[in-house]
Amino acid sequence: MGTWKKRVSEQFRSEIKDIKTLQFWRAVCAEMIGTFILLATGLLLTVALADCPKYVTTLGVAVGMGFCVYCIMASIGHVSGAHINPAVSLALLISMQFTPLKALIYVVAQCTGAVLGSWLPKALVPPGRQISGYVRHHHEVTLAQAFGIEVFNTFFVVFIALGSIDTHYHPYDPSWGLPIGLSVTIAIVTGADLSGTMLNPCISFGRSFIAGEWEHSWLYWVGPITGACLATFIYHYIVRQGGTPIQRKDSGILGEDTGSNKEHHHGNWVADEFISRHACSKCKTLHHKMSSSALFTIPEKNDVNEEERLTSM
Repeated sequence: MGTWKKRVSEQFRSEIKDIKTLQFWRAVCAEMIGTFILLATGLLLTVALADCPKYVTTLGVAVGMGFCVYCIMASIGHVSGAHINPAVSLALLISMQFTPLKALIYVVAQCTGAVLGSWLPKALVPPGRQISGYVRHHHEVTLAQAFGIEVFNTFFVVFIALGSIDTHYHPYDPSWGLPIGLSVTIAIVTGADLSGTMLNPCISFGRSFIAGEWEHSWLYWVGPITGACLATFIYHYIVRQGGTPIQRKDSGILGEDTGSNKEHHHGNWVADEFISRHACSKCKTLHHKMSSSALFTIPEKNDVNEEERLTSM
């Protein structure tokens, strides 16, 4: 028990040290900006297509939001991982690829960006064309049915996301965002007229905050989070276990060469975070495995100065 407590304490101190780095706070700012763009784009798309037939509006918003997610992932994926969704951050936390404190800070940044992104269209659009942005499920759809739709659609998106960004099987590539964006488009088309299809708790939070309407807002938190948890469990503990890792020199989220002539450092917070949890034996980082005790694994001390050794080579 004493050893376990010591490991928890050391892990906590390590996490505190990590969040004091400039790279981490750049990642947090990127999350806030990405969520800001996502919310503002979604509302402006809805305003622009408001006079079109309903099916055109739904399809237009779905396609636009899918491409928006793709663009955001391509632009900030290498900085923060482009979660832009508390459900995704929670999914990575559950799969032990993220730590609790960092996940909490990410969620706060995402919700802040969501509020700002929901406010921008209200400030820019003329009063006669403004929309509240608050989403309700269809009046013929029960709460239980709406909940089920939110769970399924978020499960679908997060499952696709986990498989697409899994660097254990393929190196980082900006095109990772394409299947995720397409899954968002499909989810919006299939569920918009039924549950409203939030998929993202901070979208509901931002719109409700600006509109001042909170009825059934829990639905768009509990549903997506439940779907994300299910997707994470099924992918990491059932599907992923049977996969075969690719053989490559590159490693980590940036896909950089980690041969003997390079250090395992990318100068990028999200890359270092990934490496710290999936590092090879040469790294002075966590050897993170999918086990109950992996979260508290502490790197052993290495008396050899890696940088000097590499220089001498």
